[in-house]
Amino acid sequence: MQVLSPPQLGELRRSFDASDANGDGWIMNEEFAALLQTLDRDLSAAECALAFDSADGDGDGAISFEEFIQWWLG
Repeated sequence: MQVLSPPQLGELRRSFDASDANGDGWIMNEEFAALLQTLDRDLSAAECALAFDSADGDGDGAISFEEFIQWWLG
């Protein structure tokens, strides 16, 4: 696993927090889709849903910061 420097970790935290629209500490499907569509406007809703399922490692319906890091490092 790649080791992140403190600045890299901080940047990922800022990206996570910006994506967590309601500030509850989790990225939900709609929030994740919004993030993905800012990165690539050509993604369909189905592609966003597949990416969410892939990022949601424990299958609880929400992406934690740790899952977000794993997804980002992919």
